[in-house]
Amino acid sequence: MTDVEVIQQPNTTTLLVGSAAGGIFRSMDNGNSWQAVFDNQPSLAIGDIALAPSDPLVVYAGTGEANAGGLYCL
Repeated sequence: MTDVEVIQQPNTTTLLVGSAAGGIFRSMDNGNSWQAVFDNQPSLAIGDIALAPSDPLVVYAGTGEANAGGLYCL
């Protein structure tokens, strides 16, 4: 996990998690279940996510995380 953002709306809390090795995931039930929301994009390595100040439903994703995770053997 590289970043977590929280969208607080009147009746729900939505969590967004960016992952260096797996895209962006959303939970609309306080983390009890998760849904991938970035799988159809050309880059899945997420370095940072941010919410637009003008509209918290607009999410900016910084892709190209150098630490993409996984197992490396020398």
